[in-house]
Amino acid sequence: MGRFWVILIFSIVYLIGLLGLTLVNWIPSLAPVNGAPGSGATIPLFWLAMYLMALGSGGIKPCVLPLAPTSLTSAARASGRGAPLFSTGSTW
Repeated sequence: MGRFWVILIFSIVYLIGLLGLTLVNWIPSLAPVNGAPGSGATIPLFWLAMYLMALGSGGIKPCVLPLAPTSLTSAARASGRGAPLFSTGSTW
């Protein structure tokens, strides 16, 4: 499987986690009220959404960072103008 497919699939997993986290807080029967949990399904759905976001993030990051060198032209590599891109992109 190519890295673009991996990025696409794990981005969808991450998006599903974000949507799940939003729904847990948006649906009135699931949303916590004044610090008390909304229903018995709130906490498991919250953690499922968090795990999906972690899984999606863990699949995206290792594939996205190596894309920076492939985006530079050979002229930019030879002149050294692409060095700031790598130093800023890899430290975030």
